[in-house]
Amino acid sequence: MAPAGFTPAHRHAGSVTAYITKGEIRSQLAGGRSRRFGVGQSFFEPPGAVHLVSANASMTEPAELIAVFVADEGAQLTTLVK
Repeated sequence: MAPAGFTPAHRHAGSVTAYITKGEIRSQLAGGRSRRFGVGQSFFEPPGAVHLVSANASMTEPAELIAVFVADEGAQLTTLVK
């Protein structure tokens, strides 16, 4: 994720486990608080949860994560939320 990069609010068809490999990521699911995750930390998103905040916490350094999706074959993995 580029410095100051983010994704718009979205949800996933299946569950997602994300593992931070570089930098820091800000994340917030609907109904929860915003949290920061650094290298070596992970977070879980249950199926259908609305991911309100998914952003690089740094304005100057890139961040990376590995996301593992578990969903039905052929499912649309990501849907933007308006």
